[in-house]
Formats: sequence, structure tokens, C-alpha cells
Amino acid sequence: MNLDDIITPEQDPAGNLSEMAANLRFEDIPPEDVDFVKRDILDIAGCILAGSTEQTAKDALETARSWNASGKSRVFVYGDRMPAEFAAFVNGTMARARDMGDTGNEGGHICEWVVPALLSSLGLSDEKHNGRDFITAFVAGAEWGSREHICVKLTHHNLTTPGECAGPRYATAAVSKLFGFTKEQIWTAQGLAYCARPQSEMQKCNEGTSFVRLQHGYVCADAIKSVSLVRTSSRITAPKAIYMGPGGLLKNIKHGDVLSPDILTEGLGKRWMWREQVTMKPYAGCKYNHCEICGILNLMKEHRFTWWEIDTLHFTVSEGCRHVFEPHDKKWNPSTGEAGMFSAPYSIAYAAIHGDCFLEAYSDAEVQKNMADPAFRALMDGMSYDVDESLPSFDDYTITVTLKDGRTFSRQEKDLPGNVRHPMSWDEAEHKFWNAARFCAVDLGKERYQKIIRLCKNLEQLADMRELADAMTLG
Repeated sequence: MNLDDIITPEQDPAGNLSEMAANLRFEDIPPEDVDFVKRDILDIAGCILAGSTEQTAKDALETARSWNASGKSRVFVYGDRMPAEFAAFVNGTMARARDMGDTGNEGGHICEWVVPALLSSLGLSDEKHNGRDFITAFVAGAEWGSREHICVKLTHHNLTTPGECAGPRYATAAVSKLFGFTKEQIWTAQGLAYCARPQSEMQKCNEGTSFVRLQHGYVCADAIKSVSLVRTSSRITAPKAIYMGPGGLLKNIKHGDVLSPDILTEGLGKRWMWREQVTMKPYAGCKYNHCEICGILNLMKEHRFTWWEIDTLHFTVSEGCRHVFEPHDKKWNPSTGEAGMFSAPYSIAYAAIHGDCFLEAYSDAEVQKNMADPAFRALMDGMSYDVDESLPSFDDYTITVTLKDGRTFSRQEKDLPGNVRHPMSWDEAEHKFWNAARFCAVDLGKERYQKIIRLCKNLEQLADMRELADAMTLG
């Protein structure tokens, strides 16, 4: 299939993807991928706990409370019971709030869409959903969304679409699968979700706005509303040609660099593109900051110099990385935690000074304190960058440091922890979880945190996924 093909709605690739999701069985998923899903779910559980203290997440919670509706779905950490779509609005925002969830090299975030939508949907009925079904639903959503993001070339951040346009497909495919939808039901639910939020864009990141976090809450709520409509009535209709119709996604991307639509369907059920792409974040903040952070920390360790010895730093980065360096005035002058998360110069300087870059770096007060420090600013002002379009999105950047004594060191960073070549181990995932749990709005207690880890490690044996949702909430 070519981009300029004229098709009938029934020929749209969304049909093949719906069939993949409907037919997927737990037994089809390679054991090593099952283990990765469990680590990834633990990773996002920690992100959610930490996200509970972020102001946008708290604002989302207060807004949902003001709607004054009771239900069966749990709001993570706080324990409120709300209708599923209201809980999803809050939980999705929490999952994204700290920007610490997984990232696909070409496929965008996965867990931040899929897991809050799935866990929030458990309140739609009294039916029990076991861990095997949950893992299968996770993979269905992950594979659909990853293929879309690969196709539209997520690296073109600053142009019309793609942004994080696949978010609704991640979440809606996963929830549809959890509830045992047929191919046609999944297709309809996806059509509804597509119309509710047809395209995304990156201006939310370029301007460092709260919608970076809120978007996931909106999408998770839309996924649940779409699935609920299809569960309620077979009369509901929605567009099928969400990719190749005249108003479809692939026909309306402006950067002109879309891959063949065949990438959406090639090897479905046999080749798992989500697993080829997914990475976990070792640091807080935007993933586009992480290779530079890792590189400078490794250079400092290898050559035994300190941050105050640095004169200049130069980074050769990927095309997609532009948005954490541009526009220059904003990225070299962040004034809030939100802006700091998407500023490479700020994040790199913080890591060089502190030896790490976790959530402490991104409070409003911390950003403002650092930006008022002449030494911190001087370190940022010594940074420059250029772009190599041949580089992968998040890896293999070159970091070059010149010290005040004239020595120069350079490194192409290939060893970023959590990337495809170096996936996070259980020990590393647990370490990050405990680190994130320090920022939870309520101390749920050591026993509760240990239970979350235990449930994730043995997820395929869990009889009722509400046990995990309950472990992540008060009461």
C-alpha cells in the first residue's frame, strides 16, 4: 500500500491492527517480552506514585472531585472512587506528570497511556481481569501505538503532527482487548477515540505547558468512554479509515517523510515492534536529555574531572533532540520545573553538578534557585550543539568537553542505561521504583511498596488486577 492510494474504509490498515488485537493470546507473547512488560509496569507504578505530588496532577484530581460523581474506579494514591473515565483523567495525568515513563526510540511513550487506562477501566464492571489478560492487553496496545508512531516518524517533533498522535490508539486498543472485544468492536472504539482526539502536536512541549501532563489524562478518559459506548450499544458507528481515508492521519501529515503504510501491518502477530523500540528512563526529565547526561557523567568519571573545571561542552544530537535545545532563549532560561524538564542545558548542568538528575531537579523553586546561581548559568552558557540527522532518536550522541586547562575529551555515548542495548534489570527497575516512591503524596509504607513490587514480578499469576490497583491507593 502506498500513501497516495485511494482505498475503501474497509481496506484501512486499522482493520488489520484490530484483528491482531482481537486474536492476540498470552501464549503468543515471547516469555522474555512478558518479563519486560512486568518490569515496565513496575516502572510506571513508581512514576504514578511520584506523579501524585505534581501540581497539575493535583489540579486534575480537584477538578474530577468537583464533578461530584461516585463510581468504582480508584484514583491512585489518594483512593477516591469515581467513574472510570474520571479516574482515568486523573490517573493518566499522574502517570505522565513526572515524565519518567518508558519511551520508544521511534514509538513514543507506551506505559503512560496503556497502564492508567487499563487500571482505571477495572471499575467499568464487577468482572475480574487476571494478570495474563492484563499483559496481553498491554502488548496489544503497545504494538498498535508503536507501529503508528514508527510510521509517522515521531522524530519530526516540531512540525504538524506527529507529536504523540498515537496515544489514543495505545490506550483504546489495550482497554478494548482487556474487555474481549471482537475485531469490529475494537475498530469502532478506535474510530471513536480517533475522532475525539485526531491529532496531537508538540507545541505543548515547545512552550513547556501543563498539557504535556494533562494530555495523557484526556486520552485515557477518551479510551474508556469509547470502549464504554461500544460495550453499551452495537448501534454506535465510527470511521474506519483512520489512517488512509481523505481525513485520515497519514493523509494529513505535513512533514512529508512518512514511512509506507505497510509498516502498520507487516508481520503482525509475529514481529513485536514495540519491544524492538522500548526503553526505560534512568533519569527524570525528557528522554532527549538523557544521552547527554549519561555522556558527561561518564566522561567525568573516566577522566576524573569536576564540573567547575569545565569550560565548554558541545553535543552532537539527533534531529528530534532539537526541541530540548530550541528555541535558545527558552531552553537556556527555564523559570519553572516544567520548562526545566524540557531544557537540555539546564538538565545537563544539574547532572554535572549533582552527579544525577532525578525529580529534585525539577521543582519550580529548584529551577529558580539554580538559574539565579552565576556558576550554574556559566556552565549552561558554555554549552553548544549541532544536529546529525543520521543519529537514532535517543542514543549515540557525541559529547565533547573542553576543560579550563585546555584538555579536551570526547565520547560517543552508547551505554545509556535502560536503552534497547542495555535494558533495565529487575534490580535497576526496583531501585528506580524506590527512588520515585520518595515523592509519593502519601507514604503508603514499606510493606505496601514491597507488595507492589511482588505483584508486578508475579503479574501473570495474579487472579484479579484490582489487587494491584488497590495496592497503589490509600485504604
